[in-house]
Amino acid sequence: SSNVAHSNDDCAEASMSAAGSVDNGDACLSTAASMPPLMRICDCAKLVRSVNSKGPFWECKHCNNIYEGINASKTLCHVLKIKGTQNVAACKEDIPVMYLHCYEDLYSRQHRGKEAKAEEIVARSNMTAARQDKNCCIFKATVQEFTQSPPPSNN
Repeated sequence: SSNVAHSNDDCAEASMSAAGSVDNGDACLSTAASMPPLMRICDCAKLVRSVNSKGPFWECKHCNNIYEGINASKTLCHVLKIKGTQNVAACKEDIPVMYLHCYEDLYSRQHRGKEAKAEEIVARSNMTAARQDKNCCIFKATVQEFTQSPPPSNN
């Protein structure tokens, strides 16, 4: 389920602009599939980054609001209408489904990457702990063997 409402007209308009004609009821899905995935949120033409006399800012072309500073996480939370995060207002406009799918895909890929990194860190930490335990056991065995050996004779 998504955070956005859309009408069949939005889908038809999107399909016409992407494909040149509307041919079936699956216009939304085919249009979303035809848009290239975003590598970064600022790659979207509806989210414009710029600088003025006050400094950097970004503008959401969906709602036409301007926000000071440039923060990709805040921008993505804005268009996905994720409330309570990043201290940014949710977009008040209905975002066409072809854009929404791109934003959701980008968010999913970014968070899947963070989870994988966290799992990798835990695995690396577990390997380090196991290696340290093994080295500790070897050291203890060596110390024990040395202390139990008879001293060399001076003959």
